[in-house]
Amino acid sequence: MPTFPLYSSCLVTVDYDPGDETMMLQFHRGGQGTYIYEDVPESVYTDFLNASSKGSFFNKYIRDEYTFR
Repeated sequence: MPTFPLYSSCLVTVDYDPGDETMMLQFHRGGQGTYIYEDVPESVYTDFLNASSKGSFFNKYIRDEYTFR
């Protein structure tokens, strides 16, 4: 799937690989760079894209639920 720009105060882009179920998020602040979250179901990725607040969705459903590297 292609990388999508995000209109979010904390996130810049998202990319998702359905084969590996990896979700890559690039952050605006703090020099955090890109985090890669593993074992994220495609349904969670789709819900993230459809969320009105990407940051809130990330904090509630992704940040502490999936392993990142």
